[in-house]
Amino acid sequence: MNPKEERQNHLAMLVKLATANGDTHVNELRMIHFIGTKMGLLPDDIEFVLQNHEQFEFKLASSEQERMNQLYHFLFLIRMDGKVSENETDMVRHLGFKLCINPDLVEELLQIVTRFMGEDLPDHLLTDTIKKYLN
Repeated sequence: MNPKEERQNHLAMLVKLATANGDTHVNELRMIHFIGTKMGLLPDDIEFVLQNHEQFEFKLASSEQERMNQLYHFLFLIRMDGKVSENETDMVRHLGFKLCINPDLVEELLQIVTRFMGEDLPDHLLTDTIKKYLN
């Protein structure tokens, strides 16, 4: 898979997550556009993914850093509409498993994200939690 396809694939997973609770909030769409742009995708590429996200299959990112970045994106996306649904947390758990990330870490990060819903998430909290699970 070439780099553009990897970025589109990741964006498609974000779109699938955004639609997991049955609707897509405008803030989720803004974040998807922001991430796509930050990854170097053109507006047409982003729109293609938004319209065709079901065509994309999950592909494991090549590096641990990329997989952790993907997990961060998933965690922050589910906060964007001000509520976290069970479908969203189930999907993050499933994606975390596919990313080969320790399920206990994913669960702890989900608890943090949920606990700080509607308020600022302290910057250090997620990184301190991740450090506990590093080898």
